[in-house]
Amino acid sequence: MNRLVSRVAVIHAPVDGASLNKNELLDGVDYSDPASMANFFRRMGDTFHDEQNEHMDEIIGRLDHGEPVEKALDLHTHVHDDGGSTTTED
Repeated sequence: MNRLVSRVAVIHAPVDGASLNKNELLDGVDYSDPASMANFFRRMGDTFHDEQNEHMDEIIGRLDHGEPVEKALDLHTHVHDDGGSTTTED
């Protein structure tokens, strides 16, 4: 009779912010594309070994379903008289 392992815990060393290649992490991210942003958030979680987070899972799910980035992140864009825009978070 063989016994199967039901759970495995993996311990990761903390990420050293000084040695982190931020350009590599941000490479190819299209901030207006929901799928690109969902992949970025997944990479961030993997890189920083974040614990499961229901709020982030919800955002990634909304992005995966094509919801606009501003709406999925609950950001609001205000257009100024000069044609510029400002994104604010509630």
